[in-house]
Amino acid sequence: MKKTYLTLASALFFISTYSQSGTCAGATELTNDGEFSFTSGDTTGKGDDGGNSSPDAFYFITPGAFQTVNVGLCGTDPNFDTKITIFSDCTLATIIADNDDSCGLQSQVSFQSDDSSTYIVMVEGSDTPFAGTTDLGLFKISVWFTAPVAQPDAAMGVSCTAGVSGPTILDPFYELDDNSGGWTGDIAYSGNTNGSWEIIASGGAASQNTGPDAAQSGTTYMNYEASGNATATASAVSPAIDLSGLNIVEAAELTFYMHAYGAQMGTLNVGVGASPSGPFTTEMTWSGQYQSASTDPWYKVGVDLSAYIGQVIYVEFENTGAGGGFHGDMSIDLVEISVCDTVLEVEEEEIFEKITLYPNPANDIINIKSQEIVDEITIYNLLGQEVVRVIPNAIQSQIDIAALEVGVYIVKVKTGSKIGSYKIVKQ
Repeated sequence: MKKTYLTLASALFFISTYSQSGTCAGATELTNDGEFSFTSGDTTGKGDDGGNSSPDAFYFITPGAFQTVNVGLCGTDPNFDTKITIFSDCTLATIIADNDDSCGLQSQVSFQSDDSSTYIVMVEGSDTPFAGTTDLGLFKISVWFTAPVAQPDAAMGVSCTAGVSGPTILDPFYELDDNSGGWTGDIAYSGNTNGSWEIIASGGAASQNTGPDAAQSGTTYMNYEASGNATATASAVSPAIDLSGLNIVEAAELTFYMHAYGAQMGTLNVGVGASPSGPFTTEMTWSGQYQSASTDPWYKVGVDLSAYIGQVIYVEFENTGAGGGFHGDMSIDLVEISVCDTVLEVEEEEIFEKITLYPNPANDIINIKSQEIVDEITIYNLLGQEVVRVIPNAIQSQIDIAALEVGVYIVKVKTGSKIGSYKIVKQ
């Protein structure tokens, strides 16, 4: 593959033959002291600390900021089939990113750095050098920084106005255990099925250097199995989530924990639909690696579902593998729905049973029938502002809501000393 480099002010070009080391303990620092010309490096005669029989050259870099770090060997001696690996430290136990042959016979990687960590760069020959090439020799290396990848949408929590209770977590929430619990789609509940979601116990993933080392909640979580260079799209669809209850008002939020560690992480889409078979409207997307180690904490993602209040919905987690390797195990745990709600008092429950309100949702007119004389009907928007008030003094009334904006409203119905609260949806 031909690689074209852009000229970047932050580009760093390194290598001098005297500075290379064949052991991680003797790694040479790559610093942001200015721009350096390409000079030839050589792994010949170096030691072998890496994962194959080829000699290695080691460097370390401390970016000092949250950003994308790019390390490339493109332009190396055409007879040297290179491989490049980024490690978290000199134990060489945790791979942050790796590549073999992204630009012809040469290699290039990108990874997300934090503001304090030091990363180890290992240059070595390919595990299986291309015919007619060698696994040691000259190389050139470039390092440059680009803007950081944005964070996933963080869970914000629902904000409930005065007089409304919440936030309340709907029951059930989903621990994603070995019992399907009504989830459908491409889900395996035993074994390791490549290109599918699987429910696994902490530490039960088939692959190393990808996925979390423990569940966020409980002992199990849902994991996309990327072994076999998976590029398949797998779907996991939740049971029905009922946001149509009359007491659910103002706001609703989906939250879940995500762990996206692996150099070949694919793309996760979170969608919402009215049927378990779709179609689904994509409300959140994440592509690529976020965590840089299996021990990194899970990230709590939030998706605003307020637009779906008044409906019964299904949530789909759809992941498509990136291929190129097995380090792409996207993981999900502890799926919850939080809402603002109104809690009926005993007297409200009594009046609720005696009043009928229809149609709901409505376009222009709502009808209210009662077993008792209705003294007053007041409609409020979700900011608590009064938008309609009528004094029917009758058991049956029609309320014109044609002028109201589309959305959710609260209707207060007063009969004698009792007041009942109802939610309506204006279409």
